[in-house]
Amino acid sequence: MTLRRKVANLDLVLVLLVVAALELTLNRLAVPVLRPPGSAVPPWHRDLDVVGLFVFHLATALAFLVGAWKVVELGLRPGRFGPPARVLLVASAALFYGLAAWGVLADAPSALSFHLESCFTLLLLILGMALAMRPGDPLVKIGLVVLTIPFLLHYYGTFALRLLMGPDARGSSLPDTMRDVGQWSVAVAAIGVSLCFAPRPLARTLLRPGPAAIAGFVGTILTVVMVRHEDVGLEMASKGLGLDFGPGAPAPEIAGFVVAAMAIAWTLTSTWTAPSAARRHLGSGLALVCIGGYAFTWPLTLLTVVAGALVIVDAGSLLPDADPALPRSPALPEAGLRAYVVALAAELRGAAELAGDQALVRGDGWRVRIERQPPAVDVTFGEPSDADPLWTLETRPERRLASRPHAPETNAPPARTGDHAFDLRFRLHDGAALTDKLFDAGLRARAAAVLDGWVAIWPGGALRYRVTPGHGAPVDHPLPLSALRRGDPADPRRLVAVFELLAELTRRAA
Repeated sequence: MTLRRKVANLDLVLVLLVVAALELTLNRLAVPVLRPPGSAVPPWHRDLDVVGLFVFHLATALAFLVGAWKVVELGLRPGRFGPPARVLLVASAALFYGLAAWGVLADAPSALSFHLESCFTLLLLILGMALAMRPGDPLVKIGLVVLTIPFLLHYYGTFALRLLMGPDARGSSLPDTMRDVGQWSVAVAAIGVSLCFAPRPLARTLLRPGPAAIAGFVGTILTVVMVRHEDVGLEMASKGLGLDFGPGAPAPEIAGFVVAAMAIAWTLTSTWTAPSAARRHLGSGLALVCIGGYAFTWPLTLLTVVAGALVIVDAGSLLPDADPALPRSPALPEAGLRAYVVALAAELRGAAELAGDQALVRGDGWRVRIERQPPAVDVTFGEPSDADPLWTLETRPERRLASRPHAPETNAPPARTGDHAFDLRFRLHDGAALTDKLFDAGLRARAAAVLDGWVAIWPGGALRYRVTPGHGAPVDHPLPLSALRRGDPADPRRLVAVFELLAELTRRAA
């Protein structure tokens, strides 16, 4: 691979994560903690300060770049979220990044900090709302809300002091009280987010030795530091993450934050080693929020937190397709599946084969794959490419927060047919004006009767259909799972009806 291609494929989120971690280590921790007493500054510390300042400015620029890139992906390109959510996201992001640029590049007034924090809080709320309105993993949605709560508590203290209390604001202890409550909520939120963001099934993740060992190591190091060098530990927490415990912090408070740090270390290790790219990006977003910390001193900390939240929303919106939390169920019996596939091949005039954990029926330009664990049906016509599909259709969930596999990501805008019953049952994205060509009234009625799961069409007319019975679809449609598991003769005509509809859609698309 050439150098140019390597640079083009570089993940900016990973670059920001590395630079932000260096900024935390050098500029916020090493420089102030290692500063020698007295007025004389040794050369090594002066050089360290210069490097830390350089990394600080580099991290600020990268946080701007990654945040703007994610806003364009989520807000300006149709297909990921609905128009109201995209408009609110772009508007709030423009306000936040405009004020942040003012604070970084110009001599801004002191009142800017309140307005910047207000826009920061508004943007976090809109990101949570946008992710909640999109079908997907409910635990990730809850995790983002939990992650936002400490920042909301901090902002309430600032808001009340500035706008609600009036003359009584001077000398009020409300901001300090809300900051203390917010710091406690940081520990609680860290534990809650760990359970929400960890790969599923959670029981299997909890039993993995690697993440548990990393979490134990982090907990041991922090415990030793806080017991034997408490002043150093408190100074690092204050200067690095904005967590100000004060001298003589009670042991339960220290223990709570040690447990929270262990939970974060466990979650980051679990997500970064997950097979799903979306789950790994979810961990990177969480790491950016943690590195940003709870300090509101510099725009960089807010920019890093917002970049992390945008990465979490991006990964969370892709997660159901990349890492569905499918229920565990017994694999389909081989004998019953073999008889079913032979009957299906006879109906479709194709060739059947049963190999390992899947069964195939092949024909001229098409393929039907039936997976045994978890049971799923995957039908393809032609050769779908790695590019985004031009057109997608997926069944709307019966419950708003239901988790299920959904259609591949596409930049195609949402579309409607004008048929109320059809539009109520399916969600369409059409980037090539295919919908009217594909569906007439009769075909819409057939689709509403037999289709579950999702359908995607690529340039050239290639089509892919996928459904997981019992997971966002009826248990016995189009695959008769109950009969197959009992060993009874299973009728393939339901799947044949779906196949014939998909063949007609492929013909019309081509």
